[in-house]
Amino acid sequence: MATPWHGIAMLPELLAVPLGHAASAWQLLGTGLPCCQNCLQYLSAMQQRTLVFKQPIVRDPTVTKLEAANALTFGSWAERYFEDKADPENGARLADSTLAMRRSVYNRYLASTFGKLKLDEITPALLMQLCEKIKKNGAPAPAVQVREIVLLVYRYALSKDKNLQLKNPAIEIRPSDIASFKPRDRALTPSEIKIFFASLEKIGTTPTLRLAIKFLLLTMVRKGEFLNATWDEVDFENATWIIPKERMKASRAHIVYLSNQTLDILVSFKACFSASKYLHPGRYDSNNPLSNATLNRVIDAAVKKAKDDGFDLESFTVHDLRRTASSLLNEYGFNRDWIEKCLAHEENSVRSIYNKAEYSFQRKVMLQAWADMVNCFIDSRDPWLVVKNAKLNLLNIVESI
Repeated sequence: MATPWHGIAMLPELLAVPLGHAASAWQLLGTGLPCCQNCLQYLSAMQQRTLVFKQPIVRDPTVTKLEAANALTFGSWAERYFEDKADPENGARLADSTLAMRRSVYNRYLASTFGKLKLDEITPALLMQLCEKIKKNGAPAPAVQVREIVLLVYRYALSKDKNLQLKNPAIEIRPSDIASFKPRDRALTPSEIKIFFASLEKIGTTPTLRLAIKFLLLTMVRKGEFLNATWDEVDFENATWIIPKERMKASRAHIVYLSNQTLDILVSFKACFSASKYLHPGRYDSNNPLSNATLNRVIDAAVKKAKDDGFDLESFTVHDLRRTASSLLNEYGFNRDWIEKCLAHEENSVRSIYNKAEYSFQRKVMLQAWADMVNCFIDSRDPWLVVKNAKLNLLNIVESI
């Protein structure tokens, strides 16, 4: 009688025989008959083991469907956006304070309302309805931020999953559709100056309008004083621009000491607008000044571009450029009286009544330093060496008087 293990050499072939077809197995062994009960039991056991090992892992279909559903929710994409900490289009890193602020707004206003919704379930109408509700409860700024977060989360999702066929619902809603703000104490920080001028270069506007905004920042004049400025007020030889008293708020002529940078801008204006009496005439008629709203529209476009690129830049106006210059010059330790004279402010105080000094030399040095400081801000350089050299220069001027 054969041993119970005589078919072991043909085990691969035996295991390939379907369960319940033992006769075929015996034919493989060349016998056609069961050799023994042990072989039959061995064959059946090994076939059962093979079936178990080859059995695919079947996941609970309820769990699979739940995970798939969650992967498509606004909440899941929002979490991934916050974890990434960067704008998907340009890789710009979010400041920690900005990230914390947006996370707070999301947790308070979006997590419970949109968190479990699928991306294709959030419509512009639904988003606007939520923003209006938040605004009605006395929180217009968070309402604008809610729209901003939805915009960024959808942008993130669309950049990460190219198979998503969705429209960003926030694109159809402008921030001004929700709420508008008119801050009276807006001043740009050095980092905001850098962000703004970088964005200004990316928008569709004329080079001279870009220069006009920078000219206003460097000269610290009011918008109307620039818009109506004419070439007969400019003295290239002495690097001064004298605004007549008829155009000044205080009805006193005002001297603007021109830095090298502002002189270069004026040369550009002259090359482009030599036929006009205005430094920068209107777009369609060189006999008329630039319109009152043009520069603010350019600023709004640059701010929007910065926000679209993921930067935290709040809106501001042309007039805020004066406040920016005043704030930063004070912060860097320049004399308040010199700054006030550059702004053509007339203070109603006993001190101002007796202080009739014009500070001509000091203002000239300070305005050149200010122009150099702005270049430092734009180029991400430390301005302190510029400030130090300007103050040493001012000391030498005082000692020589």
